Amino acid sequence: MKENIDIFKSFCRMVEREFDCKLCLHDYTGRLAHGELPHMHFAECCVAYKKSLRRRHLLCMNFDQKIVPQKASLTGRGFFKMCHCGILEAVFPVYTRNVLAGIIFAGPFAAGEAELTVPTSQTVKTALPKLDGRARSNLMLMGELLASYLGNCCTPAFGTDRAGIIRGYIQHCANLPEACLETLAEKLNLSPPRAGEAVKKLFGKSFAQLLTMERLRLAKLYLDDTDYPVSFIAVKAGFRDGSYFHRVFRRRCGMTPGEYRRRHAPNA
Repeated sequence: MKENIDIFKSFCRMVEREFDCKLCLHDYTGRLAHGELPHMHFAECCVAYKKSLRRRHLLCMNFDQKIVPQKASLTGRGFFKMCHCGILEAVFPVYTRNVLAGIIFAGPFAAGEAELTVPTSQTVKTALPKLDGRARSNLMLMGELLASYLGNCCTPAFGTDRAGIIRGYIQHCANLPEACLETLAEKLNLSPPRAGEAVKKLFGKSFAQLLTMERLRLAKLYLDDTDYPVSFIAVKAGFRDGSYFHRVFRRRCGMTPGEYRRRHAPNA
């Protein structure tokens, strides 16, 4: 695995040098080469512009966290998007076992043609790299290869024994709201009650307990390393809504998600 991630890192640096851009990764599983790419772009011109217009900053966050993943799920391939600040970025969906596990973003670039865009009357007033037709095609090809490689080397092995199948399902599917004992039972070729008994016997905890533990692990990762809203983190970690997430987190961790984030902030 380490060798694969080292190759991935080298490929990332090559793409950044070739196209004068930065890469970032929105990881929806917490298992996609965590820590090897930043979670967000922090281009100085973009950050300063968003901070000066708070409403535009919130629009951009909603665009990247909700609308872009919807488009990625529908297309299943790379595309260009232009945000409310008039900044162009390339978007590369990362799939593991046919599930959207994350998105690699490449940018920022000067405004240009995009498959996903929003109306904007203002643009960042600074010089940004421009992409001509050939550069756009090359970036799209290299970015899709990069996303495919990351998805393949980070796809968990479910194993062939019961413990491996259970562990793989929990790790890979906990962030999906539809994850359930019935689906796991099908993978084990058991009835749901028998599957529940197998989980308890092998791991000493119920399926629901293991699923919640994994979802909380993923939520803490987001709270530690991103400034995503708590309601967004709840959904991305697999909880049905923010209120339920808040209750579970407080009961299991002894504090609210907001308190956890403040205590674990870099300057806390």
